[in-house]
Amino acid sequence: MNFEVCKNEREWIDCANDWLHQQSRNITPRPFRLFVPAGETPRPLYRSWRENPQLVDESIRLVQVDEILHNTERPFQKFFLDELPMFKPRFEFIDTAERGADFAFLGLGMNGHIAFHEPSLPQKFYSGCLTLTDDTCARLHLPPNTRAVSYGANAFLKTKAIALLVRGLQKKEILKRVLDAGAKKVESERQKLPASWLLDHPQMTIITDFQV
Repeated sequence: MNFEVCKNEREWIDCANDWLHQQSRNITPRPFRLFVPAGETPRPLYRSWRENPQLVDESIRLVQVDEILHNTERPFQKFFLDELPMFKPRFEFIDTAERGADFAFLGLGMNGHIAFHEPSLPQKFYSGCLTLTDDTCARLHLPPNTRAVSYGANAFLKTKAIALLVRGLQKKEILKRVLDAGAKKVESERQKLPASWLLDHPQMTIITDFQV
């Protein structure tokens, strides 16, 4: 596992873009596919892509990792269209995406989830519909028992490399718990913190803006 600790937001953005550049240099044939999350954590990274589209190799296809199924809205799809409108032709939204991707940018949820692979779901979860936990619904201001669709840990572990993007001191404690669960390898504890399964990946990088 690689651990990149950045001093500020600018350095964090540069580190994430450097990771992506390194992956894009080493893969053939092209095009290749990259899992991307919605949310506040990656927003500065996407701003850098919007301002400098050449940062993202033209052969990269962007694969949405999850979506909220509430009424007929698709808020995460809207997020991407707002943040990265020029990349729309390259997007595979989750309702039309093929299965899987070559690489993954992922975020870390406050309860240890990745995408919407929530605590209690098994490691073998690849993709599908699920019910969000009460904790996630509360954080996203959604009604209880909201449904979602998501890729899961099993899909991410099949990629060639993963970068877990963690930003903000509010994520420090949950990241510590994830690292501890990954080190202990106690299955019952890891199921409570799905992000800990990512630590088994041989090409796993964590990119933070704080020291753990």
